[in-house]
Amino acid sequence: PTSLPPPPHPTLHRERAMASQAGANNVFYVGVARLADRVIVANHSYNVSTNAESVKTVLRQQMNMRPGTIYNFDVSDTTWHLKGDDAGRVFILITQSQYPLRFAHQCLEEFETVFVAKAGDRSMRENENGLTRMMSSTLAKLCAKYDNLEELDQLTALNVKVNNVKLTMQDNVRQALEGTHKIEALEKSAEELQAQAGVFKKQAHDLRKHMWWKNCKMKIIIFLVILAILCACIIPIAIQVNESKSDN
Repeated sequence: PTSLPPPPHPTLHRERAMASQAGANNVFYVGVARLADRVIVANHSYNVSTNAESVKTVLRQQMNMRPGTIYNFDVSDTTWHLKGDDAGRVFILITQSQYPLRFAHQCLEEFETVFVAKAGDRSMRENENGLTRMMSSTLAKLCAKYDNLEELDQLTALNVKVNNVKLTMQDNVRQALEGTHKIEALEKSAEELQAQAGVFKKQAHDLRKHMWWKNCKMKIIIFLVILAILCACIIPIAIQVNESKSDN
């Protein structure tokens, strides 16, 4: 959050209204204006009667607002919160001086979202208060929501719990997916091992067959060698015996 220097002696004239909810009287005014010509195209007073000239007094000051940045400054016993956008609009929220900044910023963010969704580019060409009637109900509901800090705290606590549950569920889903991926990886590894085992079995069978043929070849060669040796020994002896018989 950034602070703009307050305008010289701006005043916010208001008359207190009866609070309808516990912890109310916190939000006094919401409005949206164009920075180019300082025209307030829509506004709504809540809990008080706000003098529009006080708002215009602030808007007439030199403001170098960066889009998306929220500016806060104190005026009398109130705090002004301003937020500009890329289109040249400035969203205004006036609250009591002790209003929590986190809710003020949340309110401005929601204010911008609902206003742009409903009014669109009309705010860039409408005259003074040209959209006030159309946005009256929406702005009144926005003020009512952010006026009751007790309910906002409960909603914030509930949102925190919901977010925690969402994070827990996301973590559980992530772990389940990781577990699924691990199971798929194990199944893939098992399939690969099974395939490798089949290849190994086939290779072992082929090797065993090759070794059997190799062993047979060795036996045949040994048999032929022995046969050749026997023939080499027996044939000469047989010839000599035949020659001896012939001589007799």
